[in-house]
Amino acid sequence: MIVIFQWCSVWRVSAIRWLASLLLCGMLAGCLGGGDSSDVPPAQVGEVGDTSGVEQPSSEKIIDNEDLSPGLRGVDANRNDIRDDIDRLIAQKYARTPEIQRAAEQKARALQRNMEATTREEALRAGDAVERAAECAYQTLPRATREQVQFREDMSKDIEALTANTEERFRAYWAANRLMSGAVFRQPDGRVCD
Repeated sequence: MIVIFQWCSVWRVSAIRWLASLLLCGMLAGCLGGGDSSDVPPAQVGEVGDTSGVEQPSSEKIIDNEDLSPGLRGVDANRNDIRDDIDRLIAQKYARTPEIQRAAEQKARALQRNMEATTREEALRAGDAVERAAECAYQTLPRATREQVQFREDMSKDIEALTANTEERFRAYWAANRLMSGAVFRQPDGRVCD
């Protein structure tokens, strides 16, 4: 009886996560417009369209010494593919354990790749990386308390907001998401943490 209950609990959690992922994909497809890039005239593929109605980045700073320099890459002095201001954010707020810190760094790298995508193929690969990073964060705190779930959500939101913290980065981020419009991502299997 206990084995059946434990199996049912695991199944229920997996089903809930699957349904939540499906709902999120549906919402993104609806918000970003249906169809694939073949529906868009060639001159518009990879370009940013109208972002009216999309919440613009907040002027409120997430961290001191935020990198607002031009360009998508920003300053990355240690060349770890994470901007230095995002490295500082992770060190200050999301380094409770080495595993959590690595999950946050994986998320930061995946979001940066996503923002830099200029073709549908690049965007889809980046989307897979973002999905793997989200699953890694989930696996790092598998039986999360309410506080840990909020911590995980805040980590994701803060890194995403800081990644797209200038108008240029924000537009590139939404252009990449537009390239993924209509795509469906599966929950990753196997080892997901880098």
